[in-house]
Amino acid sequence: MLDSWQPNGNAWKAVESVVNSDMFRASPALRRLLEYLSEKTAAGEAESLKEFTLGVEALQRSESYDPQVDPSGRVQIRRLRKKLEKYYEAEGAAEPFRVRLPKRQFALEV
Repeated sequence: MLDSWQPNGNAWKAVESVVNSDMFRASPALRRLLEYLSEKTAAGEAESLKEFTLGVEALQRSESYDPQVDPSGRVQIRRLRKKLEKYYEAEGAAEPFRVRLPKRQFALEV
C-alpha cells in the first residue's frame, strides 16, 4: 500500500482528483484536512496521530485546543468521510482508485 504513496503513485493521483473536484472545491477545510492526512499517511505518521495534533496542525486550532471539550476534530473527520462517500457516488464514480478514511483511524487507504 505504501508504494501507492510514492510520488506520482495511485494514492496521490486519487487525492489530487478529489481535492480538485467541484465538490471539494467548495470545502477548503475538508480539502486541507484531506491533504494533511495524505501527507501524514505517505510519511508513515498517520497511525500515531492524535486528535490534538490533528486539531492544531490540520484544523488550525490554538495550542489550547482540547479535544475532550471541543469535538471539532471528530466532526471534521466525520464530514470528510461522508464527503468522500458522496464524491464517489457522483462526481468521482468513474475514478479507478478511491480514497477511504476508515473509522477510528487517521491513515487513508486507496
